[in-house]
Amino acid sequence: MKRRKIFILAHRGYSSKYPENTFLSFKKALDAGADGIECDIQKTDEGLFLVTHDINMNRLVGLDKDIRKMSIEDIRGIDFGSGESVPDFDVFLEVMPLDKIINIELKDETVTPEDAPEIINRLKRIGSKEHVIISSFRHDLLPAYRDAGYMTGMLIGRKNFEKGVIRTLFDIRKYRPDFLNMPVAMFHHLPRFVSKGLVFLFRVMKVQIIFWTLNREDEYKLLSPCAAGIITDNVEDMIKIRRKYRN
Repeated sequence: MKRRKIFILAHRGYSSKYPENTFLSFKKALDAGADGIECDIQKTDEGLFLVTHDINMNRLVGLDKDIRKMSIEDIRGIDFGSGESVPDFDVFLEVMPLDKIINIELKDETVTPEDAPEIINRLKRIGSKEHVIISSFRHDLLPAYRDAGYMTGMLIGRKNFEKGVIRTLFDIRKYRPDFLNMPVAMFHHLPRFVSKGLVFLFRVMKVQIIFWTLNREDEYKLLSPCAAGIITDNVEDMIKIRRKYRN
């Protein structure tokens, strides 16, 4: 059987070259050949869903303000570079191509399980569920989207491993995600036999693996045999590397 090509998702868009989580960044990533994009969703105190990773704007634009507390007019007035502003989630869904993968990370600082019906109603507007992945570090956010027919991704980080491998395996069985979104950094900090053993266990459980954030050829060479997809800052570099290894 022919092996499925590894899909390449642009981390917050083409974030190594353009302002992250902006329409420009998403467009440039897709123009460069990415199979899709990864983005983040936060909610303001007014109940607006916005495409942004951070709550505080200091890292992104040097503005020490909490986006949850700002008016929508003030939020839209923030220039992230090249005249780009924070995308509204509704507009984002309207302009994204239906044939590209969209990996939407629900940020657990502001998004709760109670938001699921409203977010799902918004997702229904784009019609197709085939290319949408809903992911989060907060795993109890995911079942509502899985039950609605969307693919889900369990984001795994340091906190999960601190709770122990058994707890992570239990969560996989409990939440039954389509993907495990695993950090490449795990392979830098854990002994190689431990990290490979974990990947083997996850694959036995029939969960596909997406690695983040994968930006180097040595990482790709190591992890591509067990990857369904990768999330990268360096879209064009990873496309060339995928072509080199023919997967």
